[in-house]
Amino acid sequence: MLRPRHDGWTPARQQLFLQALADTGSVSVAARRAGLNRASAYRLRRHPDAVDFRALWDLALADAFAQVPQVALERVLHGEEEVLEREGLIVAVRRRPAHVRLLLHMLKRAEDRERSAKAELAALQAFRDAIETLPDRADWVPSADAEHEARDAPYLPLTLRLIAPDDAVNDLRQTRPARVQTKNLQNQR
Repeated sequence: MLRPRHDGWTPARQQLFLQALADTGSVSVAARRAGLNRASAYRLRRHPDAVDFRALWDLALADAFAQVPQVALERVLHGEEEVLEREGLIVAVRRRPAHVRLLLHMLKRAEDRERSAKAELAALQAFRDAIETLPDRADWVPSADAEHEARDAPYLPLTLRLIAPDDAVNDLRQTRPARVQTKNLQNQR
């Protein structure tokens, strides 16, 4: 905080905002719950000294986004509640079935997840089978001398080559001043 204000973004209000943002995923709703407005939340986010607040904001949105599959699944299984009101009084509450597109999307996700799980199990089983076929050899572990040799080996610089430059890279090379050259990797080390 730069200047403590009783009606501004106190640490308690920031915490309340971030918790509400993680719960709802809505900046407007979270700011309202903190007792401030959306514009001031974005103003605080853009402030140069609010690095931690920005990072926590992003984590809160990631947490909110992680809830999307569960919410969609609940809507597919149970539908949505629709509250009917007349003259400010609740007349009825009814359940509407989920939208067909949401249902199809969730079915496709379930199939993809099942296919992916089967592929992972098959790869894991193939890995276990490959390990079982290996001979049991004690001399696979390198000796202490081999470890020292590897650690004391001189650094060999990597050579980088541009295999297939696109037109943008060629244009950049032609417009670059002659005094700018590619750097030697040994000098960077």
